[in-house]
Amino acid sequence: MSPLLTAARRLHRNGHHIRVMADPAMRAEVEASGFAFVAWRRAPTGKAADPVDVSDVKDFLRQAVFDPAALYAADVRDEIGRMPTDAVLVLDVLFGAALGAEASGVPFALLSPHVSIRPLPECRRPPAG
Repeated sequence: MSPLLTAARRLHRNGHHIRVMADPAMRAEVEASGFAFVAWRRAPTGKAADPVDVSDVKDFLRQAVFDPAALYAADVRDEIGRMPTDAVLVLDVLFGAALGAEASGVPFALLSPHVSIRPLPECRRPPAG
């Protein structure tokens, strides 16, 4: 949640009203940061949202990212319909949430809070690892 909440704080400082849609287990952290919390309604939560067996990457991605995409999309579309929304910030693995924003005609951005594992042309540091 840290990168998402950091982005939320910056957006809030720039005048945006923030609400965070996430797993119910994250409610306390979101609310402690001063933001409104909305739980996923259809999308998987808890262990169902984060399969622990990653031995088969293809199966893990299917379970965690692709199979529930329509559920994330539906939840985001419902929330956009419930309350005016001028933009959506989505963690990069929640493709369905991005699709829900796009289907609603709301601009969105993907937040990818990961370390690059390959050298980037503008970076003079070696890749992670």
